[in-house]
Amino acid sequence: MVRSDLDRGIVNVGNMYRFHKVFERLDAGKETTIVFLGGSITQDCNASMHELCYAFRTYDWFRRKFPSAKINYVNAGIGGTTSQFGVARVEDDVLSHDPDAVFVEFSVNDSNNKKFEETYESLLRKILLYKTEPAVFTFNNVQYDDGVNAQDVHNEVARHYSLPIVSMKDSIYREILLGHFTSEDVSTDNLHPNDVGHGLLADVICNLLETIFDQYALGNIESQPYAVPDATVTEAGYADSKRIRNEMTLLGSFTSKDVTVDDRVQNGARDCFKKGIFFNSEDSYVSLKLTFKKLSLQYLKKFAERMPLAAVYVDGKKMAVLDGNFDENWDCLYLHDICCFETEEEHSIRIETDNIPADCTQKFYLVSIITC
Repeated sequence: MVRSDLDRGIVNVGNMYRFHKVFERLDAGKETTIVFLGGSITQDCNASMHELCYAFRTYDWFRRKFPSAKINYVNAGIGGTTSQFGVARVEDDVLSHDPDAVFVEFSVNDSNNKKFEETYESLLRKILLYKTEPAVFTFNNVQYDDGVNAQDVHNEVARHYSLPIVSMKDSIYREILLGHFTSEDVSTDNLHPNDVGHGLLADVICNLLETIFDQYALGNIESQPYAVPDATVTEAGYADSKRIRNEMTLLGSFTSKDVTVDDRVQNGARDCFKKGIFFNSEDSYVSLKLTFKKLSLQYLKKFAERMPLAAVYVDGKKMAVLDGNFDENWDCLYLHDICCFETEEEHSIRIETDNIPADCTQKFYLVSIITC
């Protein structure tokens, strides 16, 4: 793709102040941390090696621009996850690294609706308000067969915060519609880029980075410090999301029967099936009290083996059944919304084994409880 094709992907240049501060930091030789947050494409799905995924290639753009700088690269991509989970884990997986720049992408995992507009805004606000005042870059991946993504709601939010935005729908997908190449040229499944697709994705991102850098190099530096708007597009009600994993056993109200706490060491964000709780038998349960308005539970769904089911009770009322069986060809870190109340109050939660099929080969695995 030539520069004019790449330019079509620029949705918004945004306020350049924070990125110009990042460039100043790199020029001064200060240690700089860049984090990539998203789903399976960010994680590196279908790249033949990690160094060929878009995230690493974008990081490499910084290395080539500033060869003398010490740049830390953090990849916080987890396949099959949305911005709803992103805002719940952003403290552990992103902000704990004290980032200077964060690249955020959930446009093919989020749906194009008001709920995910709110979770996305909650996530962006949480990053933007962090003490290191990181620069934030947003972009929209796309399904290459039909052009579906969540960029309408995502970009409304990102424009409100004057953030850089690029769209693969307006660039790579448009090239497919024009017949310049096919979806098979860039993706194996019309969603996850192959090596060529990851390269094009990085090109679209780095093209806007070049635009921002050119202004910096010319001395046209944003002089007015960036201010996070007080006004919000949505209620941004997920900004206070809390993720509770095996530390739930330390709560004074916690009781259980025949469960095993998973204390295995987690090796990075993508090593995500850790720090939860195993339900060992048909009599297993956990019970606790938490204060929340919204409640979601996250658990392992497996595709290749028979899994148990678990029932969820809130204040004694059965609210949901969690099915650990998955009908796709990968293991899923599934997030199940359980209930939502009008006000934040204390509630009792009980999760118990509901059904263990005779041919079951695995234990039910509760990864985390998420409240807000």
